[in-house]
Amino acid sequence: MVFSSFEFLLGFLPLILLLFYLLRFAGYDFFAKITLILGSMFFYGFWNLAYLPILLGSIAINFAIAKAILARNHVHAIGGGGNI
Repeated sequence: MVFSSFEFLLGFLPLILLLFYLLRFAGYDFFAKITLILGSMFFYGFWNLAYLPILLGSIAINFAIAKAILARNHVHAIGGGGNI
């Protein structure tokens, strides 16, 4: 499935968007985000399952880097850090 295929444009995309906005409207923001994450994984896995571990690894590395940046900025924001 590619972005320009009828399967994506007329099936997958409307379904995921509908689920996302229904969950957001109902106040289930966490589950709305999970819907997008699982939809993304399904989309990439549908194309080629070999790319799914790469996507998951990228997510894990980016999450760890973001947490480190936020932790460092928090130390500087409360006055515990020196000059950059």
